[in-house]
Formats: sequence, C-alpha cells, structure tokens
Amino acid sequence: MLDDDLLFVYGSLMSGLAAADMLANATLLGSRKTTPHFSLVTLNGYPGLVSGTASIQGELYRVAPAAWRPLDRYEGVPHLYGRHPLELTDGTIAWAYLLTGDYSLAAVPIEATDWRRYLTQQDG
Repeated sequence: MLDDDLLFVYGSLMSGLAAADMLANATLLGSRKTTPHFSLVTLNGYPGLVSGTASIQGELYRVAPAAWRPLDRYEGVPHLYGRHPLELTDGTIAWAYLLTGDYSLAAVPIEATDWRRYLTQQDG
C-alpha cells in the first residue's frame, strides 16, 4: 500500500547532491533499492528513471504534505517528470519521479544503477 508521505529519490535530490536542500525538512529513512523494473538514464546531465530491468539505488524520505508542490515544480511535473508509485525491494511502495513520454525517449541509457557512483566515474 502506498504511503503518501514517502518519496524515493535516486538522483540530484539525494543527500549531498545538487538539489538535496529541497529535502532539508524531510526525514531520511535510509538507503533503498527499487525492484528490478527500472533503468537509470541521463538527459542533459540530469538523472532519470525509466522502465527497465535493474534495481536502482537511492534514498527514501518521509516528506510533509506541503513539500510536494515545490518538489513537483522542481521536477517539472507533469511535462518532464511524473510522480508515480514504485515498489522497493523491502516491499515499501513510495512515490518517485519518472521521466515522461518524449523525454524518456530522448534520454541516454547508462549502465550504472547508482547515480552517485555514476557521477564519481564521470569525474574520474
């Protein structure tokens, strides 16, 4: 069952990354992985999540209801990303931002299943 307060993040919203301040008032519940139904992609240097066959590493947060509007705006909902429920390997169902339509088709697949590790490899 979906918990409306849970958000799974896998890219720039993760702790220590570019947009982590968007979740400054949220509670980090720890590292998690998706079930093996997704792939990481990059679109002009930004991470995206699309359908695939991998488990993607990320973080789970509990967010306040007031946080959804700014997060949706930041993610470009509904044009660039859509907020969708997804299942994590521990059985939790949380919201996550997935690339939409034409943007998912224009994105470049990457082999990484962890955006943080991907960024480190790009810097090295």
